Amino acid sequence: SNSPQEIINKLNNDSLNILYAGAYIRIIQSFWKRKGYPINDRLDILATLYSTGLFKTNGNLREPNKNPKPNYFGKKADYYYLIFTKE
Repeated sequence: SNSPQEIINKLNNDSLNILYAGAYIRIIQSFWKRKGYPINDRLDILATLYSTGLFKTNGNLREPNKNPKPNYFGKKADYYYLIFTKE
């Protein structure tokens, strides 16, 4: 994209924004794995990081750690995933 408006337009497009979301989640997974903390099987943490972002409000990077805690969104995502995947 060449401008912020192009990014906004793409994010408002239902067929494109899901691709951006998937790519962002993959970036999060790769970053944590490179730092030594794979979270591929931690939907609660993936959802938390998706909702909060990789950067804190002050611009600092959120550093991966061995004991991550989910936020409300992460807990809800995990809860509904378990409901939808029950046999």
